[in-house]
Amino acid sequence: MTHKKYNIKDQTPKFLELFFFKSKNDLILDEYSWDNWPYTLTIIENIDYYIRIIIQSYYRNNNLSFINNNNSQLYFTLNNEQIKYLKDYEIINIAERLDDKKDYRLDEDPTRNLSIKKPNILPLQLNTKWYENWSNNQSSMCVYKLIELIIFNENNDEKSFLTKTTNKILWSSIIKTQKMIYHRFHQKLISNIDKWIDKTLSDIYEEEKLLKKYILQQQQIQLRDLNKQQK
Repeated sequence: MTHKKYNIKDQTPKFLELFFFKSKNDLILDEYSWDNWPYTLTIIENIDYYIRIIIQSYYRNNNLSFINNNNSQLYFTLNNEQIKYLKDYEIINIAERLDDKKDYRLDEDPTRNLSIKKPNILPLQLNTKWYENWSNNQSSMCVYKLIELIIFNENNDEKSFLTKTTNKILWSSIIKTQKMIYHRFHQKLISNIDKWIDKTLSDIYEEEKLLKKYILQQQQIQLRDLNKQQK
C-alpha cells in the first residue's frame, strides 16, 4: 500500500466552498493505493470536505470483446447498492483529440506519432473507433475502471438531503475531470510506447523506489533550507 498527500488549494472548485463553507487555505488530498495486478484500488479523500473517491481498475491483455460486442460482463465485485446506482459504461477513445488547445502536445498525440518497436499500433487514425477493427492477434490492453463517489455531512451521514443534492453536482464535475485525466494519460502512455514496452513490472517497481527516494531527498533539502531561513 502506498500513501501520498497532495495540496491542491489553488485548484479547489468554487462550488465546494459554497456547499461546504470551508476555507481552501489547506486543501489536502490523501491518496491510498493498493496494487494486486491485474487489479488495483485507489482511494482519494479529504476529511475537511467529507469527500471520498474510490477508483477500482482491472487490466485485460489482448481482449477488446467487452467493447466490440457490447458485453455487459464486469470485472468487479459489486453489492446490490452499487449495482442499483451503476451507470452505463463510457469508452475513452485515445484517438479522439481534446478541444483544449493550450494543453495539446504533438509528442503526446497517438495519431501523429510512430512506433519503431510496435509499428502495428501507431499511428492511430484521428477520431476513429480503431478498436472495432482491432484483431485479437494484435497487442492490446483494455483498462476497466469503476469510479465511486461518497460524500458525508458533518454527522457522517451519507444519505442526508444536502449529500444527495451535492452528489449530483460533484459527480458531474469529478467524472468529467477523471475522463480528461485518463484520456491524456493514456494518450501520453501509448505515444511513448517505445520507452517502456520492454520493461517488466520489476523494472517499474524499482523505478518507483528510486523516485520515492529522490522525492524524500528533495523534501529534506527544502526543509533544511527553510530552517536556515528561519534562523
